[in-house]
Amino acid sequence: MEVFIMRHGEAEFMAAQDSQRALSKHGIEQSKLAGEKLNRCCPHFDIVAHSPYLRATQTWQHVNTKCNSVGKVYVLDELTPSGDIENLTAWLEELYIEDSQRSILLVSHLPLVSYLSQALAKQDQAIAFHTANIARLRMTNTGVAQLLQFT
Repeated sequence: MEVFIMRHGEAEFMAAQDSQRALSKHGIEQSKLAGEKLNRCCPHFDIVAHSPYLRATQTWQHVNTKCNSVGKVYVLDELTPSGDIENLTAWLEELYIEDSQRSILLVSHLPLVSYLSQALAKQDQAIAFHTANIARLRMTNTGVAQLLQFT
């Protein structure tokens, strides 16, 4: 199973609440470019899940304009910046057991994207994600994901 973990595009700095920060113009362009990259390496996502925060939702919306095919889309509270890594890894392991050939895209925030990538790949150090960066991992039956690519 391939899992793509993406940090949202660049967001504006000011909003009444952190969850309501919108993408900047640059963040919109980053998201569209990321969508093009994703479409080249994975033309179909079986599952997409994103944070309910505005900037992650908008990132997914712009990525989706470049995707050929998408299955189910979920909005998960677990994908907020302080989401539960253990719940996410357990969910991904369940998805792997159900169908190890799936491709999944997760759109989230720092620090969660770094910690989730680290946890799945069983690495000593977290990956430093800039805005709109994507980690591509392949989950295996050993429970350890192999980091294939980071852009």
